Amino acid sequence: MFETKTVNGIEIIEISNAWGKAEISTLGAHVMSWTPVNEKPVLWMSKKSYFEPGKPIRGGIPVCWPWFGGVKKPSHGFARIEKWDHAVYELENGATMAVLTLDQAELADFPFHAQLAVTMGKSLEVVLTVVNKGETPVTVSGALHTYFAVSDIANVRISGLDGAAFEDRRASAAQVTGHVQDGEVAVDAEVDRLYTSTTADVIYSDLGTGRSILVEKLGSYSTVVWNPWIEKAKAMPDFGDQEFRKMICIEAANAGSDSRILIPGVSHTLAQKITVL
Repeated sequence: MFETKTVNGIEIIEISNAWGKAEISTLGAHVMSWTPVNEKPVLWMSKKSYFEPGKPIRGGIPVCWPWFGGVKKPSHGFARIEKWDHAVYELENGATMAVLTLDQAELADFPFHAQLAVTMGKSLEVVLTVVNKGETPVTVSGALHTYFAVSDIANVRISGLDGAAFEDRRASAAQVTGHVQDGEVAVDAEVDRLYTSTTADVIYSDLGTGRSILVEKLGSYSTVVWNPWIEKAKAMPDFGDQEFRKMICIEAANAGSDSRILIPGVSHTLAQKITVL
C-alpha cells in the first residue's frame, strides 16, 4: 500500500508492504528512507537537510544527473532539485514499484526523458533510465548518490574493490590518479574516491551492528566512496558537524571517464540493487 503526504511543500510517497517501508520525495525523485522488516533503517538522512523546494535533500539516494560533481551549477545536476511526476504500482510478487518521470527542466540544454523506477521487495532496486529526445548527441554523467546508515564510521569495512584503480578527489590529495585499492576500504579520514573501470559488486560490513549489505549495480563502470570527515562536514550548512560518523556513501556512477554519450533517441540505464545479507 502507499499514501502521500506534503511536508514543507514537498510531496512524499510513503510505501509499505510485507517486505518493509520506504519514503520517496517527488522533489528529485529522491529515495529518502528504506527500512526492511525487522531491520534498522538502511539509508541515512541528515538532520540538517533543507527539505525545501528548489534545494537538494542531504541523505537517502539523490539522483545526480545530467552531470556529476561541481562542473556546473547546481552541483550534481538539476534532476535532484526538480519536481518529478509519479505513479505507484503493486506487483504480483508483493513488491511495490514507484515510477517517477521528468521531461523538462529550466536548466536543461537538451530535450530528454528521465525515469526512475524504485522497487521495494526483499531488496531495494533503483533504476534510472534516460533518453536523449533531441537531434544531436549529448554527453551526460551521474550517480545514484546513496548514503548508508552505519553505527560508526570506524566500524565500516568495504569489500569488492580490491585491486581497482581509483582517483583521489580530495582537495588535499597530493595526486589524483595512480592509486590502486589494496584490500578492504576502511575510513579514518576524509574519503572521496572515484573507482574507475569496475563493475564489481560491493559489500559493506558494519562491525558495530554485525550487519552486511550487498550493493550491486548495472550500467556503470565507476563507483564512488565518500565520507566528508571533520572539516568538510563543518563546512556544509546542511550537514551536522558530527554526522560524518553515522554515514558512508557508496554510489553506482557514470563519472569521469565513465560519462556516457547519448545519441538521439538512445537511452542509458544506471541501476543499483541493495540487499541486507
